[in-house]
Amino acid sequence: MAVMGGAINPLADRITSEHITDAINFMENESRRAAEDARHSRWMTFALILFLVIAGMAFVVVMVSLDETDLVRDIIPIAAALGVGFLGGFGFGRTRGGG
Repeated sequence: MAVMGGAINPLADRITSEHITDAINFMENESRRAAEDARHSRWMTFALILFLVIAGMAFVVVMVSLDETDLVRDIIPIAAALGVGFLGGFGFGRTRGGG
């Protein structure tokens, strides 16, 4: 005949307040590490975008100084469209809770 009620975990009697404190400290440290990783990721994204903008501007300056203005006139609208698409997608992801 089955006994009514929940099954008793054999470890429940061995858990002490020290174990609970250790678990809480572990969760706090894990949360802190996750926040630090997110902050580092934001800085790396910013650095990458800054590098790409500076490299693009350097490319335009070099092409203009070499009198390749036709090439620059062809590339600037394409680069602007890619930039707008990137920023639009980034903003769309932010509003949807993706970033």
